[in-house]
Amino acid sequence: MLRSLAFPLKNDPCRLPYKGGAPAALDLIGGQVDLAFLNVPAVLSQVRGGELRALAVASATRAKALPETPTMAEAGYRDFAMGTAPAARSR
Repeated sequence: MLRSLAFPLKNDPCRLPYKGGAPAALDLIGGQVDLAFLNVPAVLSQVRGGELRALAVASATRAKALPETPTMAEAGYRDFAMGTAPAARSR
């Protein structure tokens, strides 16, 4: 999954395991990580509040809670689907 994003991002992504969405979201907001795949409920308030920007959802359809956020396929990654986690980054 991360390898498919390496070329468009122009860097070499690595996997960092977290003990939940909250610690990962805090590190994303704090700038310790640049990109994360998190469940919509874990980041919804931060996205709505402007602390994070949802780039895309990794499901086949848009998330009801984030209807303006495209799917990975709509964002140009046609064969990418893994559930409902959005790709998000800090603003």
